[in-house]
Amino acid sequence: MFKSLLTATLLVAATTSFASAKDTLYIVNSGSTGGSYNAQLQAWMTDLDDHYDINFIHAKGCAKASAVLAKIAKDPNNEAISIYSATWKHSSDACSFLYPKEDTFFFNTQKSGLIYQLKGGNKELLTSGNTIAFNGGNDEYIAELGAANGVEFKTVRYQNSKGVTLGVMNGEADFGIINSGSQFWKNQDKLDGVVMLGPKGWKDMASISSINGRPKSGYDNYLYFGKDRTALHSTMSKIFADKTSTIRKWSDGNEAYWSNIDSTDKMANFADFTAEYPR
Repeated sequence: MFKSLLTATLLVAATTSFASAKDTLYIVNSGSTGGSYNAQLQAWMTDLDDHYDINFIHAKGCAKASAVLAKIAKDPNNEAISIYSATWKHSSDACSFLYPKEDTFFFNTQKSGLIYQLKGGNKELLTSGNTIAFNGGNDEYIAELGAANGVEFKTVRYQNSKGVTLGVMNGEADFGIINSGSQFWKNQDKLDGVVMLGPKGWKDMASISSINGRPKSGYDNYLYFGKDRTALHSTMSKIFADKTSTIRKWSDGNEAYWSNIDSTDKMANFADFTAEYPR
């Protein structure tokens, strides 16, 4: 079935007057077009196309996505999903609609980002003057790491994790930091991992806590707006269980990444996130 690719500048279309064989599902990409949110939501769009008429909307950032979802949710018959990031400013009023709540939290995935450099690089991370490529709010996180170790980093901002990775591979930065490791794992033949951002290491990489850094878990919080979350969750759960599905292949291609779609206590996952990242 034809999938609508919309931008956030367009108004949400009014419900059509004719009956449809399938319900409409809005999928709102709250990330960039080159980031991991777009990649996984596009995968879900592909897999859900047999079950729903999909309207895919690009609305980068929590403020824009919040505004778009608020419009969609005004009609109680509409259904929509999106993702909320642990890296956003949780106290922002503009993002408040999207911040996970008990009635909108769907499930989440946990992941560990990392710091990495070009394969064969021989620079020590904790050296003043090193240039760190980042996106989002990781400049503050890097400054905190530097202060804990008495070093001063230079930073260069990129639009998304793909840009960060390309910046490192092109020699524009000595190291890169990303909250979702998908771009690193795709380019392991060109990159060397240095430390994981989470509280635990992975393979031969230690946790950032080993160098006086503050560990942080990454969360992609899936949110649902609508009246039939049970039906959608059942469908998505069955799709994810199929190892040949687009979303499962995407997930399995990312290391240090765990989906809680079939968690027996989703509210515990919700509580873990809100405790670590309160509003």
